[in-house]
Amino acid sequence: MKKVMVGMAVCVVAGVAMAQSYSYGGAQRRAEPQKYSYEAQSSHVGLQRGATTPFMLAFFDPVQAPSSDWDVAGLRLSIFYGNCNTLKGIDIGLVNESNHMEGIQVGLVNVGGDAVGLRVNGLFGDANLMKGLEIGFINSCNTLQGWQIGIINTTKMMKGLQIGVVNHTVSALGVQIGLINIIEDKDFPFMPIFNMSF
Repeated sequence: MKKVMVGMAVCVVAGVAMAQSYSYGGAQRRAEPQKYSYEAQSSHVGLQRGATTPFMLAFFDPVQAPSSDWDVAGLRLSIFYGNCNTLKGIDIGLVNESNHMEGIQVGLVNVGGDAVGLRVNGLFGDANLMKGLEIGFINSCNTLQGWQIGIINTTKMMKGLQIGVVNHTVSALGVQIGLINIIEDKDFPFMPIFNMSF
């Protein structure tokens, strides 16, 4: 029993470390070519790089129709891996990536710049800004405005609610409910079961 508990603890620590390193490094790398934010996107209407299509079918990028520089306003189906600029609508696939997503996204892995709406990550999800509800095994983002529900939830800034086995954020305006709850910028950062900062 002790070996099982130690093994679970090691897996949890490794998962948090992986999510943090991917989120913090990956979001910076993605933001270098072109910075996206919900506020910036909502301040204008138009296309960033390509035209708009109501439907996209992707096997793996670049084997997809149309190409990844198109925007999708409708439905994208990704058999293995799909990539697009902006998606507004429904996104379903194994691995989904977009610079900006508004709507519903369901996949084993979901990554990208900003996500607004509902995001269901079977295994892992990462975003610069997550605004809405994110459900998954490992949920990671730089800024959360809404809810994260998963086994491991990690952010830099959280405004809302995290529910999971492990909840981690650097700073928060909200509540954490879980076995391990960490808000780094508090005097007492770790609290079991319940943690909050306002």
